[in-house]
Amino acid sequence: MVKQKLINKRIAKNKTQEEIAFLLGITQSQYSHRESGITKITKSEWNALIKILDTNHETIYEPEDGIYIYIYIKQ
Repeated sequence: MVKQKLINKRIAKNKTQEEIAFLLGITQSQYSHRESGITKITKSEWNALIKILDTNHETIYEPEDGIYIYIYIKQ
């Protein structure tokens, strides 16, 4: 599943795949596979992407199966 929200945010921030890949410590090809959905993005990579793109989880995250699961804990 293509990560369109992530792609849109990266483009809006004027970042290339190569720049993001460098900051994640992976190759541009590996990052491209993540954006295209070939390779799953790990939780730590999502967290790094949030910092790199100066955004929040909801703005860029798209689940693998298209289903969002939120757990709400009342405190």
